[in-house]
Amino acid sequence: MLNDISASLYSEAKTRFATPRIIVENFLNPLFILFIFGIAINNVFGKVKLDELEVPYLVYFLSGAINIALITNCVVASTRMFLDKYIGTIDYYFTYPISRTSILIGRLLFHIALSFVQIFFMTIFVKSLNMEYIQLDYKFILFVIITITNSIGWFCILIYFSLMIKTQDGFNVMYYLLMTPVLYLSSAYYPISNFILPLRIISALNPLTWSIDISRVLVLNDTDDFLLLKIILSILFAVIPFLIVCYKLVNWTKD
Repeated sequence: MLNDISASLYSEAKTRFATPRIIVENFLNPLFILFIFGIAINNVFGKVKLDELEVPYLVYFLSGAINIALITNCVVASTRMFLDKYIGTIDYYFTYPISRTSILIGRLLFHIALSFVQIFFMTIFVKSLNMEYIQLDYKFILFVIITITNSIGWFCILIYFSLMIKTQDGFNVMYYLLMTPVLYLSSAYYPISNFILPLRIISALNPLTWSIDISRVLVLNDTDDFLLLKIILSILFAVIPFLIVCYKLVNWTKD
């Protein structure tokens, strides 16, 4: 089993690092988002008031930007899975003497490793500009764990859709219908307390909001009355989709 997973992880890493796209897509683009929204918009918003303190918008946006970057990783992984299915490569992979679940776990481990590196670079970037607000202690480690745990849920959900959807147009429609509301109806860019009530309820039910809210409690010492519930839901959000997509892969048959 471990050899199967290692083979899948090696194959994914070798394929992804074969082109410079990974540098632009997974490292330069997240830093660019941080720079544009964090620094430029900081001059518009100034400081964001939390329950116990005020922080620069760049610091406030860090948790949101990291979660957005990790979801982008999930989109890239699901797009690759869809293309593998669409052109028939996935059926070729399934002829290998390794389990189908190992293929998924190998790709998931690459996503996790890439996420660790992204979080490190983005945090160092913000800390270099606002040293007094970012503390790299045990709470930061918990922040990394919960953020990646939540992203595993998105990874598995998008992989599942990539296996279910049959056409490129269908995949593109799914991407815009799912990801645009997920990103903008969350607390990534702004506090949802400013939303009107219906949008505030929808945003509160968004799993991305759970991860970001937990992150700000851990990194910025913000407060949240529903912290424990959001942690439990984030864990379930990772475990349940993972089991579902594993079942889908094990029972995969070519249409």
